[in-house]
Amino acid sequence: MTTIAQPLAPQPWTAPREGWWELLRAELTLAPERTARMVRMTVMVMGVVLISMALRVPEAAISTYMIFFATREDGPSSVKTGIGLIVAVTAAVLLGLLMLSFTDGEPSLRLAAIATLSFGAMYVARSSPKLGMLGFALGFVATMFLVYVDIFPTPEVMTRAVCWLWVILAYPFALVALCEAVFGDDPEVLLRRGLSRRLVALADLLEATPEEAGPARRRVERLERIGTEGLGPYAARGPAALVPLRGRVVGEVQTLLVIASRLPPVPAAPSVRTSLRQAAVACRHLGQTILGEKGIELSSPTVPVVEDPGGTDAASLAVVLPLLASIRTLALTVDKLRAPGLVPATPPAPAVPPTPAEQEERRVEALHFAAKVTLAAITAYVLYTALDWNGIHTALITCFFVAQESVGATIHKFTLRLTGAVVGGAVGILSLILVIPRLDSGGGLAVFVGAVTLLAAWFSTGSQRISYAGWQFAFAFYLVVLHGFERGTKLVGARDRALGIILGNILVTLVFTHLWPVRLAPRITDGISRALDALADLLSVEVGKPESQAHSSQLEQAFFSGLNKAQQWAFLGRFEPGAKSGVSMLPALSSLYLPARALSLSASDETLTDQALPEAERWRVDTVESLRRTVAVRLRDISSAVREGRTPTSHDARDAFEGPRRSFAAVSEAGLRKRLAPVRLRLEWLGMIGESLESLVRSGGAAAAGGVR
Repeated sequence: MTTIAQPLAPQPWTAPREGWWELLRAELTLAPERTARMVRMTVMVMGVVLISMALRVPEAAISTYMIFFATREDGPSSVKTGIGLIVAVTAAVLLGLLMLSFTDGEPSLRLAAIATLSFGAMYVARSSPKLGMLGFALGFVATMFLVYVDIFPTPEVMTRAVCWLWVILAYPFALVALCEAVFGDDPEVLLRRGLSRRLVALADLLEATPEEAGPARRRVERLERIGTEGLGPYAARGPAALVPLRGRVVGEVQTLLVIASRLPPVPAAPSVRTSLRQAAVACRHLGQTILGEKGIELSSPTVPVVEDPGGTDAASLAVVLPLLASIRTLALTVDKLRAPGLVPATPPAPAVPPTPAEQEERRVEALHFAAKVTLAAITAYVLYTALDWNGIHTALITCFFVAQESVGATIHKFTLRLTGAVVGGAVGILSLILVIPRLDSGGGLAVFVGAVTLLAAWFSTGSQRISYAGWQFAFAFYLVVLHGFERGTKLVGARDRALGIILGNILVTLVFTHLWPVRLAPRITDGISRALDALADLLSVEVGKPESQAHSSQLEQAFFSGLNKAQQWAFLGRFEPGAKSGVSMLPALSSLYLPARALSLSASDETLTDQALPEAERWRVDTVESLRRTVAVRLRDISSAVREGRTPTSHDARDAFEGPRRSFAAVSEAGLRKRLAPVRLRLEWLGMIGESLESLVRSGGAAAAGGVR
């Protein structure tokens, strides 16, 4: 049953506050697919340990780490990555041998070759989404070959080491491709299970008893934080004619999560409570239909509507009505997907190509990025070579893997890398002291390494917010424990690796902070301005045209796209020193969606409702319509100010809404009050938007201070 408690206070919706503890708890929550992926990674690592020890393949630590590097969320992606990396490593070996033949014995030429390969690898990685990983792998591996000249004394030993390095890297990639081809997750299954799990969580919240309401709401909020961005690529893999519909389903489920996270614990009107109970049944039915448990012959679920919202305040209806409308839209879309023959075979709209100015900007940014990484890497190489301290060569590797496009993202990855490396190194040292001396076989070592790998995989299978810490935890542990083919007791390796990581991070941070720094503030404000523009257009949609509903849906998705981008950059902005431009505007921006969505839904019924009013009362409709246009203009003005880095002009709009509110309150006739209720609701929703806009303006001063850099 739906919970019965106090009605929702008339407060705007804001996204759930995410502290560090909430973030960690959400990131470490397990799902069946994630658990299966962790187990597969652990089994593959154990297999690599056994193969390396049995066949005496050197550098088992690197081979085991390659399992993390090549494994992806689904089977086909892992197979594609594994095969592509084998090709890249093979090409890198040939390129490395070719470069060695020209640079051996010529340190100046070798240094120039290292700089050239580093620059080329990072430029391709930054400028080409399709070839980025392969180009990076080829350039990085070839660069490491040139660096190994300082370790191996003769060309014969060097050539042998290079050939062994191909085996060290290639056979784990082949193992990943084979294992994931047989046991990997199907992308379609991942998509269906992910959507179904979210719909079932929504149904549980709508049906929750007072005792169950807390855990159910926290689950929905956790799923809302995770989002559906990871499901988008799976939706795009279907038939071309159905890709837009599949993407719409994914976007609508995310919208449902956003709305449900602010669902009132107690809708006051009995009809609203009944509608929410029916909505829970519809969500559960949709989840089963998407999952395929009941077959395609199922009829569409009955989608509820609120017949009599009397007694329910405007803020509650601003949540309930969009929720029911989103379920209705989702049901219709799923119904179309279940009958693909009725969907016109129109190809998806082609992507809008970037303008010449945008292309030039991306090219220059890629050049700057490659130059910064190359400078940091060459500096690290020169330092540890001049000090004759090859143990800290991880400084060079760190420069490649830590570098990100912005200052905040680079420091974020630096934090994850350092944390993971320190913890992994500490666990490895304790293992050398307490566990490794008690092991007497390769099988025992594989089991122990697998147990630690399972813990590292738990973190590495999270989102990009924490996953790199799991990677580095595993790598540091492997480097300390998997050293040679006998029991290792040397701790100097862990010490030197940690020092190299610290040095590399310091170099990258200094270079990226002072040389062509890319700040996050403009990106945050750009996302905010895009979201404001989408809401302004949503309030300005002309009702009655056939394409108005589809256009409104596109604008809603555009709002969430801008908001989500701003929130993602805002998270990384926590790591960037200086002003966090626009971050303070995000809560107020989030609160604008629900009343704007409710206004958009009511627009289709405005004509019939307004025509039923007496002529003497039509002025109220004109007043509300004028306020709607004023609010839309206000949204665009604030968007322009945010985009240009100006402080938005403050307007006290309380008088504009208070006068009409008092006029509605003065109506005494019950019948007229009932007929005026829809118009009054629209006025209240506009008032909620107006109040949120003023909060947005008050927090806009910080955006202006750091918006343009």
